[in-house]
Amino acid sequence: MPPAKTVTFGVPISAMQDWCARPSRPGDWLNFNSDAGVDGVSRPGFAGITISLRRAFVESTAENAGLPVPTELARPRSGAVIRASERTRALEAHIRRLLADSSTPLDSDCETAIALGILEAEVGRDDEIVAAPPARSRAITKALAYLEAHADEDVKVGRLCAETGIAWRTLDRAFRERFGMGPKTYAKRERLLRVRSALLRSAPRSAIVDAANAAGFWHMGQFARDYRRLFGELPSATLRR
Repeated sequence: MPPAKTVTFGVPISAMQDWCARPSRPGDWLNFNSDAGVDGVSRPGFAGITISLRRAFVESTAENAGLPVPTELARPRSGAVIRASERTRALEAHIRRLLADSSTPLDSDCETAIALGILEAEVGRDDEIVAAPPARSRAITKALAYLEAHADEDVKVGRLCAETGIAWRTLDRAFRERFGMGPKTYAKRERLLRVRSALLRSAPRSAIVDAANAAGFWHMGQFARDYRRLFGELPSATLRR
């Protein structure tokens, strides 16, 4: 049985012989979320990958990206699958690369990318998987202008896509090509840099909370952890400089 409060899938690396009394095609993702349990028959030498994401995270990711939560995720039936497609194949290749490269951090960007990939594969959106370089350049320009205009806010990626009219995949590819990170990580880094700059210019008695709030950080405990992870010191140490 899958872990409680998760969305869980099996990704066969070799072919299934039978999945809940139904034939399984190569590349199908097997939905493990039915209350009826799992009923599969595999061939000798079968191998696969299990993916579990927190259900609350998948739902919030869908909301931020403006996507519906598909019925097969919200109320899965026995034997449900996500049918093989260009999206599932690209996502499976991405997951294999993550598992093979121990130097790549499995951070919130990775989790978001996987959740969005599953949602898009199930919803069947028609966004282009890879836009041409000029389109990605325009995407960066629009996104950076929007982030600059809302520098005091924690802008969600879904809102950024909606406000700029840019498909998530195009935006993610463009940011990773130019900055080596996804738009969510980039936007947070820029806000943290803005706080650091403010603290370095401030008088010693200035309040850290004011600088953090001005950059859209309201949960001070999480802000301090993110700040230390990026700069190797707490905001108070920066202020003392």
